[in-house]
Amino acid sequence: MKRKERKLIFRIINAISSLVLLFSCVYLYFWGFSVAVVAGAVVALCCVAAPVALAGEGAIEAIVGVLEALCHALVDAVVGIFEAIGNIFN
Repeated sequence: MKRKERKLIFRIINAISSLVLLFSCVYLYFWGFSVAVVAGAVVALCCVAAPVALAGEGAIEAIVGVLEALCHALVDAVVGIFEAIGNIFN
């Protein structure tokens, strides 16, 4: 999916989910396993994968689509954070 094809709500959910997934992975790496953190990571990954899985394409396209959605979501989250910081100083 191209960036313009995705709805705003999907972009917001993907950004939040990718941040939750990123922080869950960091938490798991440094502080060990916790049921809540693993559940958060699973839910975040499911939220990112759901729109791609519903597109009904092949398995390889779904895997690549999930990775693409995660990358786009991380970029959207970082851009949003920097825009918020930039608006504070304007």
